[in-house]
Amino acid sequence: MAYNWKIEMGTVLRVLLNDLSAPYQYSDERLYQLLAVAAQQVQAANMSFPLVYKVNISQLTMNPDPTNSDAGTRDDSFINLVTLRAACITSHGEARISAKQGISIRDGSSAIDLTGPLQGRLKLIEIGYCESYDQSKLEYQTARIGTIAGATILTPFRVFAGFGEQAYYPLQEGRQTFVH
Repeated sequence: MAYNWKIEMGTVLRVLLNDLSAPYQYSDERLYQLLAVAAQQVQAANMSFPLVYKVNISQLTMNPDPTNSDAGTRDDSFINLVTLRAACITSHGEARISAKQGISIRDGSSAIDLTGPLQGRLKLIEIGYCESYDQSKLEYQTARIGTIAGATILTPFRVFAGFGEQAYYPLQEGRQTFVH
């Protein structure tokens, strides 16, 4: 089966942006550019991915392909973080466009106020994909390698501690020691 990061990640990004019906707001080429820029930014964020991805923005290439499960290079955390970052970049761009169009005019008793879309875009940046990216990035960094970004941290306490001959399991009355 042929794998192509552009197709899989482009589809995920198109779903995140709710750009699902033709005519599309964003061309496929534009989505690939967004994904390549986002991949470079995610790579530069000093997260320890199992593989180092070489991203070429001008050629729109990414090696190895993070979506290729047959070659063993599939990295769901990288895919999720890149698509969230690309959606965040897009929401910032849309907010800039809305800022240029957000006007309020008042003439006597009549008024035209087009600042509502701008306020909505700014709120989406605050609680939208940028926040989701930041949270997923933090979860990935604290969850250690081998887990998928977005995993839940349930407690700050260890459930299991110790290796070798003794292991400790916390109990309500104290700790229980098991000798192997």
